[in-house]
Amino acid sequence: MPPKRKGVSQSPQTKKAKVARGNKVALIGGDGSLSHQAAMEYFSSDWTFEGVETFDAVFKSVEDGTCEYGLIPIENSNSGALLNVYDLLAQHKLFVVGEHATLDDLCLLAPAGRSLDAIKRVYSHPAVLQNCSVFLRKLAGDKVDEFEQVSMTSTGVACKTIKKRDDGDCAAIATRRAAGLHGLTILQGVVANDKNLTTRYIVLGKEPASLASQVNVNKRKHSLALTVRNEPGSIFKMLSPFAFRGIQVLKMDSRPGCVALDMFKDSARHWEYVHFVDFEPSMDTKANEGLMRDLQEYCVSVRDFGSYPKWEEAEERSYQVLWV
Repeated sequence: MPPKRKGVSQSPQTKKAKVARGNKVALIGGDGSLSHQAAMEYFSSDWTFEGVETFDAVFKSVEDGTCEYGLIPIENSNSGALLNVYDLLAQHKLFVVGEHATLDDLCLLAPAGRSLDAIKRVYSHPAVLQNCSVFLRKLAGDKVDEFEQVSMTSTGVACKTIKKRDDGDCAAIATRRAAGLHGLTILQGVVANDKNLTTRYIVLGKEPASLASQVNVNKRKHSLALTVRNEPGSIFKMLSPFAFRGIQVLKMDSRPGCVALDMFKDSARHWEYVHFVDFEPSMDTKANEGLMRDLQEYCVSVRDFGSYPKWEEAEERSYQVLWV
């Protein structure tokens, strides 16, 4: 059974999706990573989390049955889509059974006794470093020639690395919770370019989510991967069935077919694309069925990742840029 959203709080940071029974969930990094924080918010306490080092390993852990579900980041409110995750979605045979978004409460962390002025090397996930670029430029200051940003597979791994190295000039960017888990001190709080920085995650499963598992079927999202012929009007034909039925397309990302479909040696697939589309299904079942019929007719291929509960912010946030 897919994860069930049995109860939610009013705060986006603590919104939980309760799960019926315990099992393993694969995610990037271990304790203190951003994915670990999101997993703790989404799944109930009777689930255990299996940290892995790569996105591909998350998919494989679900496919081979090591874990029942996988949780993986797919989009950030500042840096946008994680394109390699879309490639993996196309290459693996899994479904999207849920989604969650969480605030990235990013801070600069270091072992006790370190000073902010002494930091010359900062460790974190590359997307995190990018999302904290303004702060990092200010931190580098006049020591920019010797200042280094070190990419790690997760924020949790970054924390473990600086704790093990115990160098006076090293720090990591991770969450406040990671500081407590790894015994680090907070040198600077709120270091993201946008203090409301948010990452959206999807939950992967071997079977599609059933409507019976969804508390409010009126608030759903559906994800597809579509390929079309490389000819005039093909994108219009792909999107027109949504418009004609009043079905809202929420997001579309495109990836080269030779990458997403893992056809590196087939030059005939160069300059052809896989279009990943998220949309809100209609309340009219016949409209949804007609949509899928038209897509099958107009598209070369249609990959259905399934329908699942849509994450929604419980309250409006006033977005402000912190570092200028």
